Amino acid sequence: MTALNDEFEAFKRCAERAPEGTHHQARQLGAILDETCDELMRRLRAVGLRANACDAIYRLEVALYEYAKKSNPGSPLFSQADGTEAGAQPPRGEPACLNATPGACAAGSDQDTTFLEGTWSHLFGPGSSETACRIVIGMPSARVVAAKLWQGRYLKPMSKSFVAHLEESVIEVNQAHLSPAEFGLEEREDLPSWAQS
Repeated sequence: MTALNDEFEAFKRCAERAPEGTHHQARQLGAILDETCDELMRRLRAVGLRANACDAIYRLEVALYEYAKKSNPGSPLFSQADGTEAGAQPPRGEPACLNATPGACAAGSDQDTTFLEGTWSHLFGPGSSETACRIVIGMPSARVVAAKLWQGRYLKPMSKSFVAHLEESVIEVNQAHLSPAEFGLEEREDLPSWAQS
């Protein structure tokens, strides 16, 4: 991964996992990036073209992030959210954990004492083929606390909207957390290393 990808991943963790009422600009920019990529894919499909959730759409999202960052030099939003400023401190009242070790602000509940890990095949849109994903469900919150897409031999980050779409299938529709063995999910006591980056 490039330094820019690392910065983008740190930014996404901040935007997606910040407690409600904090990191407003990071949340807004994160939503703009997600919505822009989702809208592009939707519009391509509307005119009969394929639009897969692949490396290219991730690279586009990173490029849009870089564009916003370069258009706003000196903005504390980026240095605080992506950790590029040495000793960057979040604004008063903001949680400091967002720039901490990856995975420190997992999306699950503080009450999660066990995790279910496995592979899940999912259709992310009409006309697309199934995409293999790696998932972790926090228990007892029954939330997808980590998810990445398999792209060849590598796990790639997933947009917030993709995680929400995946969680709907895993938790609400299939209720995989209620019968993990049936879905090939294995119980573990901690988050796997891939889910912490």
